[in-house]
Amino acid sequence: MSAGSEPGQLNDDVVALMRAANVAADVSDVNPYAFAEPIAPHIAAQRAGVAIDLSVIAAAYSRLAAMADVVVVEGAGGWRMPLERA
Repeated sequence: MSAGSEPGQLNDDVVALMRAANVAADVSDVNPYAFAEPIAPHIAAQRAGVAIDLSVIAAAYSRLAAMADVVVVEGAGGWRMPLERA
């Protein structure tokens, strides 16, 4: 999940993660949710009218885990940042 990228463009962090990877992963698995506003993703989702579905994130993780020996998951805002509505 990322926030702070223009519509149709990849967030700089997503680009860096994809370049550092040793597998060719689909961007929708690396970054299942992207929001334009550079704010906490759960607030950006709420403002965009998007409900974060944890099963979407879990499915993306599963696809990545099937391709790689190790999957590093970056948490936006730390482990206490909520994924659901604010």
